[in-house]
Amino acid sequence: MKRLTAGLSAAALLLPLAAFACPTPQSLSWWDVVETYQLMLPRASNFWSPIAWSLGVLALAVVSVRERKSPGFAQVFFSPGFLIAAGLSTVGAFFFRWLPLGGHLQMGLSLPLPDLDQFFFGPSMDANPLFYSALVPAIASTLGMRWQGARRVIAGLCCGFGGTIAAAAWHGFPELSVLSARWASLPWLAVNAAVCCFIARAMFVAEARDVGPTPKSA
Repeated sequence: MKRLTAGLSAAALLLPLAAFACPTPQSLSWWDVVETYQLMLPRASNFWSPIAWSLGVLALAVVSVRERKSPGFAQVFFSPGFLIAAGLSTVGAFFFRWLPLGGHLQMGLSLPLPDLDQFFFGPSMDANPLFYSALVPAIASTLGMRWQGARRVIAGLCCGFGGTIAAAAWHGFPELSVLSARWASLPWLAVNAAVCCFIARAMFVAEARDVGPTPKSA
């Protein structure tokens, strides 16, 4: 089992290297085929890059935990809470596009969580720095860290946000609405991706140490 976990972790760490090979200057995004900014669309440079980076963030967070009862890569990855949270943070609830909902509601709810600023503030090619940051995972971890059932969900949220942010840092797309210059956006994205990885690691450490509200004795 240890060899399988080590192999999966190593494979996940190598996945971002595959994203490195993705051509960034000529890479097409949804915005390249949209003539106006009237549609709410995912901003990722390509579909697979955020997923690959999120797996890399997960692998890095898992292998950095030195506790004896730390969860393995496969144990975390195949948990439903992690998969749902990570999926909503990277590719979004894309199945909403097939439901009979209104156009604005249908497209807005199907967006990845970091791109939901378009649902609140309207369609835009530039991303909101607060949504492309560790703010949402940090708030979620503050509220739910002490509940054991929420730790995998928070870890998935951290890995999903961290992977999406890391992919944006590497591809240089989308640009941030305030920190539009590359020299300003790159440190912001890199630091926040690292913070997401650190929060995910904290969830695994808490799980290994079984931190939580102690039951009251009768």
